[in-house]
Amino acid sequence: AGLLAGPGEPPSHVLVADPSYGATYDDLDAGFRAVRAGAELVATQVNRIAVRDDGEHLDTGGWVRLLEYATGASARVLGKPSPEFFTAPLDALGRGPETALVVGDDLAADIGGGRSVGAVTVLVRSGKGDRPQPGAQAEPDAVVDSVADLPGLLRG
Repeated sequence: AGLLAGPGEPPSHVLVADPSYGATYDDLDAGFRAVRAGAELVATQVNRIAVRDDGEHLDTGGWVRLLEYATGASARVLGKPSPEFFTAPLDALGRGPETALVVGDDLAADIGGGRSVGAVTVLVRSGKGDRPQPGAQAEPDAVVDSVADLPGLLRG
């Protein structure tokens, strides 16, 4: 958790991003205390599982949910699966979600987020797309083994 504050000021925001870069109990506790004192809890995303070369790891969502539970606050989510994450670029282009194709390997963040705004979704079986994803309930419109399969899907 990162604390956002000016010199000598109490934090106004607690930002939770990728914790795999060395976040500690002390970081979480400082975030907890800041939120309890009135700072806003902000998250870059709330994915449950991160997949790296050596397998599965706890992702940002677990840290965010821990802070939400402990503080009673609700995080403002800037990234997936926030609907604004998907609609902001479409709004900038003057396009509706029915013109979008959301492709990803995360059922909750990518597929659930895309479906929540009315976009067509494609699950890619690479990354975590071929693994069980606890709590994920979204169903993609299509499933492919690789992004290399997308051109054939779009032509079909």
